Amino acid sequence: MLERKVVWILICTLISNSAYALIAPFLPLEFKAKGISGEMIGLLFAIYSVAVIVCSPFVGKAVDCVGATNMISSGIAVMGLSFVLFGFVDDFTEQNHILLLGFTLRFLQGAASAFVQTTCYSIATNDFPDKKEKIVGWVEALTGLGLIVGPIIGSSLYTSLGYSHTFFIYGSFLVLLAFIIQASFADGGDAG
Repeated sequence: MLERKVVWILICTLISNSAYALIAPFLPLEFKAKGISGEMIGLLFAIYSVAVIVCSPFVGKAVDCVGATNMISSGIAVMGLSFVLFGFVDDFTEQNHILLLGFTLRFLQGAASAFVQTTCYSIATNDFPDKKEKIVGWVEALTGLGLIVGPIIGSSLYTSLGYSHTFFIYGSFLVLLAFIIQASFADGGDAG
């Protein structure tokens, strides 16, 4: 049976990666309709990974000081808030404003993902040295699953609720999840 801590890092890995891929089915269409070029849309997707690359080493150093639960819950909360704010991009018509807000929020989402992902790998390897290969394998599997379900969730929300509500609902879910994570480990059992 999996420990509670392992279940949480697997859930957070799944959610974090689904958030990355959530926009894939509809954002290019929406931004093309606003006159944004394919190159800029590609860069908008890439900036997320740039943020992960830039922020991950700092997260690795900070996780011991801040605590794994705080790192994961703050990462999920920042990701959620940036998703909610991304829902307002639809209100903008000026391409420069759309791109500035879009790049800023995607960078924040990538930084938040670095908080979550780096901490989850840290927990998997440091807290479970005898099972680290198995747990890292599960983390990788849930990474892939998140990348699969993200576009499915995104297209379902977008089709039924539209652009803004897709971001508002998923972002609110993430913020709520951050509180649940924090409360789950408030009994002194830090997630890491």
